[in-house]
Amino acid sequence: QGFVLLTGLASGGLVTFSRLPLLSVAKQNWCAHGLPAPAGYTAVLVEPADGVFAVVIDLHAFPEYDFGVTAEDIRTYQMSEIAAFKDSVAAALGGAGLAYSVVIGGDFNEDAYAAAAASATPDCSLITDQLTAQKMGAVGLDLPAACATGAIGPYTWDTSTNDLAAIFSDGDSYELLDYLVYSSSSDGALTGAATPNEVSTLRAADAWAGVFCESDIFGTLAPSAPGTAH
Repeated sequence: QGFVLLTGLASGGLVTFSRLPLLSVAKQNWCAHGLPAPAGYTAVLVEPADGVFAVVIDLHAFPEYDFGVTAEDIRTYQMSEIAAFKDSVAAALGGAGLAYSVVIGGDFNEDAYAAAAASATPDCSLITDQLTAQKMGAVGLDLPAACATGAIGPYTWDTSTNDLAAIFSDGDSYELLDYLVYSSSSDGALTGAATPNEVSTLRAADAWAGVFCESDIFGTLAPSAPGTAH
């Protein structure tokens, strides 16, 4: 609540863009997040263009910061909350006899490879952490199957292609943290095949200067230093 009082934002700092009108918006800050940056989720109900209501949930889950709590445990609670929320929304729309689809996307901060990737080439055999698989499965994504079919796999945090990631990493780092999941639908059209996720690096042609935080624990409250990035 303190963050809401300071900023007026109850959305976890998230922004959702839509080409179609939004019929309803729900916002929620997590009770635990990586201070001083907020984290939470925003859910929108999109006006149907083809008779199907779309529910889109944009989220930012708890990061791997050391605040004296186990981050993966916090994300377990967060994923269970998201799963329960999307199930309740689906039940409400289905109970009203409406066609719907639920899409979940954002920064899950849940590395599919459990920090085991050591090269710039993705390796599906590294997806072995059962807790991670269970958490992503709760929101509708079968990690091993999705990687095997090529729907996911490329890293979204890659120090070999993203110099911002390199600035905020201690050595080489390759992680898959961000996902787009077609979670459920009223017609049961999901076949188990994940929505293809394409990873693109947003990179400026000319380097730009900035002031970068030296610490991954206290965010912008820590000492900072100037640098350049693309």
